[in-house]
Amino acid sequence: MASPIQSKARLRTQTGCLKCRKRRKKCDEVKPQCKGCIRNGLECTWPTAADLIADRRRAPLSWKSQPSLPEVLSGLSLQHADHVALLSHFVDSICPRIVRRECRPEYFNHEYMLRLAYVCPPLMAVIIAVAAFDKETPSYDRLAMESYQFSLHNLRARIARAANAGSDDALLATTVFLCVFENLRSDTQLNLNLHLTATGALLTQRDSTETQVNPRSVTVFERLCAESFLYHSSLMMLFNPSLDALANTGYTLNWTRYFSNSQPEAEVWSNKKTQPVLDAPYNLFLLIAGVTRLARVTRPLNEGEVETWKELNYQLLEFKQTTSHDAYQLHFEAMHIMLLKVHPILPESEVMEQVYRVLQDGSSILYALDTHNNLLAYLLWPLTVLGSITVDSQTRRLVKAKIDELARRRHGLVTRTQKWLRYIWDLPQGDRAMMTRRGLRILVGGSQIGKECV
Repeated sequence: MASPIQSKARLRTQTGCLKCRKRRKKCDEVKPQCKGCIRNGLECTWPTAADLIADRRRAPLSWKSQPSLPEVLSGLSLQHADHVALLSHFVDSICPRIVRRECRPEYFNHEYMLRLAYVCPPLMAVIIAVAAFDKETPSYDRLAMESYQFSLHNLRARIARAANAGSDDALLATTVFLCVFENLRSDTQLNLNLHLTATGALLTQRDSTETQVNPRSVTVFERLCAESFLYHSSLMMLFNPSLDALANTGYTLNWTRYFSNSQPEAEVWSNKKTQPVLDAPYNLFLLIAGVTRLARVTRPLNEGEVETWKELNYQLLEFKQTTSHDAYQLHFEAMHIMLLKVHPILPESEVMEQVYRVLQDGSSILYALDTHNNLLAYLLWPLTVLGSITVDSQTRRLVKAKIDELARRRHGLVTRTQKWLRYIWDLPQGDRAMMTRRGLRILVGGSQIGKECV
């Protein structure tokens, strides 16, 4: 008996429905039912991700042997040789940096993502944009922005045409890499909130009882996208005062769909191979987002916010007892400082005294902090908190040294953070309490100049 994969019709084109391919008829590609199937009274079905993987005519994939660019990308100022070079750079240099070193080998296999790119022009365009920007070659700068704009324009059109956007893996991958591109930029993050909101909406729309396809590669794909969304939408809130993609999505997204196979929380700290992006239990990142959101409040907390403060503080205390690792402890101290900013009971003088003590504890952790084994934003988050409020030159030099170590990763977020801290440190000097309060205020609320830096 033939296997299910062997009995499938060989795919003749990349985008037509399965019935038209089997009948060797041209498909008008109108979803959910093409005119050919309607005319002949046939059930119109479309290729899933499994078909992309199982189709023997396109396996194994080699971007270096592709005869030409996807036709719809022909409007870009991109030659075939550049396309091959940029895709090679994406696979060899960028992909290893978007997942953690210690995660399982399957998270380093991005063949499924590349297959999607060859049938989804917006995804291919943003991959080219990311690779071109990361190359830091002046001749590629224009191509990077051109490809980025191309991806945005075509993504909107594809979402508008999609019958069920939430089940389209290519759309989800496109929004994730648009976020990656925004974070590579050293100038500004104009559309990060938009991209993260779109990613969250697509993840939310995925039906927890219906999966597009069940191969291990797609399970890995979904987990990678979900963790990337949570990573960016929580940690980037500190660097973009208007960003809060989790404000709505965080309460409606079914997190257990993506993390139901996680290890017990206590085991995640010591064995994180199942997590390609997040360096801690996923609910720690939800806590970071909640603390950042509350710390933005500039008035006395109302009754509901006081209850939120108590819950966040309780969660923080619980997390502090789970691990003693330096990077995590630095996050705990940074969140403690941000919660002290909006403490509902303590007088300001006592708040400042506690901030100084926490800052001293955080500074002692900095000396032993290893900057090589964590994803970038995970370390920049607590370093930015401590750097924004410290007033003594020794601690500032230490923070600067750690951020300079991260700058070797050629990432725009590091450049923006360096500009941000230089702006705060160059402000007029005053007494310690005034400078600390000012740093906290600018940290979570920004300022006109500070926003321009970030």
